[in-house]
Amino acid sequence: MRRRSRILKRIRAIHADLKLIRTDQSQHLSLAPGKSKGDAFLVLPDEKEIIGIDGVIDGLVRLLTAPPNVSGRVTAILGTGGIGKTTLVQKVLDDERIRYHFDVRIWVRVSRHFDENDLLRRIIRYVEILEEIMVGKRVLLVLEDLWSDEVWDGLLKVHFNRVSCYDSKVLITSTVEDVARQMGASHCHQMKGLSIDDGWSLLRKVALGGGDAEELEHLKDVGMKMVQKCSGNPLAVKAMGGILCTKERSKIAWENVLSSLKFSSLSDPLYGVMPALLLGYRDLPSHLKACFLYCSLFPDGYLISRTSLTQMWIAEGFIKEDGEVSMEDMADAYLEELLMRSLLQVVDSHLEGHAKLCKMHDCVHDLAVIFDKLRHLRVLNLSHMKIRHLPESFGEVMQLRYLDLSYTLVGELPESMCNLQNLQTLALGHCVNLSKLPGKLPWMLSLRHIDVDESKNIEELKYLSQLRCLGIENLDKVPNRAEAKEAMIRDKIYLKSLSLGCNPGSQEPEEEEMNRVEEVFEELCPPPSLQSLLIYDFFGRKLPSWMSSSLWNMKHLKLHGLINLQRLPSLGGLPQLREIDIDNNCAILSVGSEFLFCVGGRIGGVTFPKLEVLSFRRMYVWKEWNDESQLLSGIILPCLRVLKIQYCPELRSIPVGLLRHATNLTELLLKGARTVDGVGDLLHVRKLSIYYCMKVERLWNLPRLEILSFVECDALKDMTNLGTVSSLRYILFGHQRWSIPPLNMEALKNVVVMDETRLVLSVCPNETELRKYLPKDDDDDDDDAPYWPLIQRFPYVHARAHGGRYFNYTRSTSEFVTNIISNSSSSPSTTIAKITTTMVVTA
Repeated sequence: MRRRSRILKRIRAIHADLKLIRTDQSQHLSLAPGKSKGDAFLVLPDEKEIIGIDGVIDGLVRLLTAPPNVSGRVTAILGTGGIGKTTLVQKVLDDERIRYHFDVRIWVRVSRHFDENDLLRRIIRYVEILEEIMVGKRVLLVLEDLWSDEVWDGLLKVHFNRVSCYDSKVLITSTVEDVARQMGASHCHQMKGLSIDDGWSLLRKVALGGGDAEELEHLKDVGMKMVQKCSGNPLAVKAMGGILCTKERSKIAWENVLSSLKFSSLSDPLYGVMPALLLGYRDLPSHLKACFLYCSLFPDGYLISRTSLTQMWIAEGFIKEDGEVSMEDMADAYLEELLMRSLLQVVDSHLEGHAKLCKMHDCVHDLAVIFDKLRHLRVLNLSHMKIRHLPESFGEVMQLRYLDLSYTLVGELPESMCNLQNLQTLALGHCVNLSKLPGKLPWMLSLRHIDVDESKNIEELKYLSQLRCLGIENLDKVPNRAEAKEAMIRDKIYLKSLSLGCNPGSQEPEEEEMNRVEEVFEELCPPPSLQSLLIYDFFGRKLPSWMSSSLWNMKHLKLHGLINLQRLPSLGGLPQLREIDIDNNCAILSVGSEFLFCVGGRIGGVTFPKLEVLSFRRMYVWKEWNDESQLLSGIILPCLRVLKIQYCPELRSIPVGLLRHATNLTELLLKGARTVDGVGDLLHVRKLSIYYCMKVERLWNLPRLEILSFVECDALKDMTNLGTVSSLRYILFGHQRWSIPPLNMEALKNVVVMDETRLVLSVCPNETELRKYLPKDDDDDDDDAPYWPLIQRFPYVHARAHGGRYFNYTRSTSEFVTNIISNSSSSPSTTIAKITTTMVVTA
């Protein structure tokens, strides 16, 4: 009680300062907006390795989806560090039954070393948001890595209980059994180490990429001894695998590693983990040790950007040039090796499979902190700080390699900054007061990455020949094409990423302005090395000619806010292009052959040979997507996987003939296409989502469809020709706040439900209409439950309405679970029934 009183007093004091915190949050909380320092909301780590826990997942899912009076409200997962608690929780949350049982899933991570005052401030800042999200909803709240019950008991419990539904649940993970007891957990799952066989399977997968079991038979005995010494701890096993992947596949080499594995006492909570991690660190070459220890500067649990991390390594001098290999490629290779050795973990990946975000496991972070020693300052991040001036003495930080001043109020950079001849990365994005750059900036020849969003002096970029990443805004302020040409963008032969933008203002641009900005962009032709291009808020009518003829290595293209663009560039001949994202246009009326062809007209061979994702969004006057595939010879869109068309209200149809060539197209999203009347003849689509398409009347010939979602498609009435889709496993329709059109219900009657299928039907009507789906009582007319016969055709049905009312139906067991108040009852309750000829209700 004394501890709780102390926390409540702090909360009152923090409330008094909340207004000040909100106005100056970056300085008070040392956080950039949208970033997490040690605890994260709604961020799930990307854990792909899962061995030997399928049965545990199923048991936990059943506990969490059972009524609270059966399973309790709090469930705990306990185990030592690295045993797999986070992996288990993620797999539970990803389970289809959890996703459709809970309206809201919230994940909060609390580091063991969290600063109590800092955490209190940030939780208070989210309380109002969380309450709005949770009110009346069935919520699953995950509290990860708890070392005490203070966060729950003193901060979150009262808000959670007040606003969430009765059958909301809490799932915690901890290494401390007392935490579960203090929180009143009704069920505690104690994580166990992997079995010897499962451990060997994981070790072999990490060390040898799976390998051939017979080929590795002579190493199996040694490998199993390693697993046994690691107590079956998955993190320790992965660490050992990371060491072995660099060794010879000989028994002597593996036995040398095994003999090097030393252990602490069994009472050590990190027993089985730290010895393996320590051996993994000692096995690192010196250049990787420096990179690894550098990661300890990030707070425990911090999500680290791949790009920022590699740039910081370069700035610190950890990466050395090696002949023809660039420092960026070398840094990427270092990062991949740390990931391979399981000393870093992937959180999010690019399309190509490369890590985009990574993190350190908390046990690995503990190890890095032990060895870390700060040296001379080489990296300085002042972003989001409310600083207005930099002193002249700033130029004396001679070892500085990385400087981030983005989102600051700095108006001018001191000339002494040009003394920083080792500076490689300079971030000046969104420095709204910045009026000029130092006069000698072009002589800072080490600069490789620069973001000068607010610079009007584009010619200052002329001699920055080593740039890898460049961003320029306000290009509409460049007076003429001659000055743009002075930037010599094409001569920056190492450039990989480029963003070019304008500030169109609130008034319609005049003809002269549009012509001038077109000329300026024409002179900004990038080098062939470019891989990523973003053009935004460009208000010319046509894009520069180099878009179609010079970007042979470009992989990612984004065209955002090109409101006056009248036709898309010819991109079909670009051999490396993997992703196109087009957003916000008010002038393109049709898309046709000009988009598919390369410059010069017809092409042979392959059109868009590597394009995987194509997205059109907010193209407000686009009416026709002409199917001109017959004009092309050769292969069309062979790698296209995802097509998204969102908020294109005038588009009349999608080119089925063209898309029939896209044999890898598995996902189609159609959203806000108000004049499209049907979707069909897509032979390879597995996931189809149709939202707010008011004129779609029918679906047909989708033989491989697995997931079908449609919301506010009032005219949809015909799925007769959908076919016998044995692959179909999930249908979602409706909206929790609105009624479901009767035509939609009629269309569902035409869906052929196979006897052996595991098809799930998820219905989201409003609360009033939800009763139409319930079994009828003896006293009810058929009109009171018109959709119950339809519900009975499906193996699994989930229905939920806004406000938390729901029912679940399982055909094989005739089980019906609901919290809806029956006509004969005056209070809500959860009922579970076995449905026979007459529905029997047991409370």
